[in-house]
Amino acid sequence: MRGATDPGFRPSHPGMADPLVGTVVSGRFRVDDLIGQGGMGKVYRARHLALERTVVLKMLKPQLLEDPTLVGRFEREAKAASRLNHPNVIQVLDFGRLENDGTLYIVMEHVQGKDLRLVLRDDWPLAEERLCNIMAQVCSALGEAHVNDVIHRSRSGATSPTTSRCSTSASRRSSARTCRRWPGRGSSASPTAISPG
Repeated sequence: MRGATDPGFRPSHPGMADPLVGTVVSGRFRVDDLIGQGGMGKVYRARHLALERTVVLKMLKPQLLEDPTLVGRFEREAKAASRLNHPNVIQVLDFGRLENDGTLYIVMEHVQGKDLRLVLRDDWPLAEERLCNIMAQVCSALGEAHVNDVIHRSRSGATSPTTSRCSTSASRRSSARTCRRWPGRGSSASPTAISPG
C-alpha cells in the first residue's frame, strides 16, 4: 500500500468528504481525517479512544479483499512490522478487519514529520554531519529489520519520514510501507524514521 511519502500517494484535500471520517472503527479508533490515499488504500489520522492518543489508520481498499496475494501482503506487513522494536522504525499498534465489510486495517503510531525526499529537496545541500546522522539512522533501522529476518523491498528518501524530535539514537516515527516476503529470507518490513537534523 502506498503511504504519505510514496510517489503515487495523493494527500487528501481539506473539505474532501470521506465516509469513514467521524466513525469509530472496531469500537476503539475514531477516524478524524483522511490524510492521504494511494492505489491500494487510504491513510487516516485517528484517535485511539482508550489510550487517548493520535494514531494512523491504514486501510486496504475493500475491493482488493478479493486478491489473496494483496491481502496476504497486507497481513504480513502488519505482523512483520509489529516484531520490530527500534527507535527508527514505526510502531504497529494493532491490526484487524472492519466489522461491516471485512476491510483490513493497520494501526500505527502517528508523529508529525517530513519525509527525507522533502528534506533533501528543501535543505540541499546538507551538511556532512547531518547527512551522516541521517544515513546512520536509516542503516540502524534496516539492521534491526534484517536481524529479525525482515527484508525491506523499497528504501528511498520518499519512504523515510523525518521528525524534528531526536536523540542520539533518533526517535520512532510513523507511516508504513508494504514490503514483500523473499523466499527463504524473511518477511515484510516497515520504514525507518529519521531525524532531519
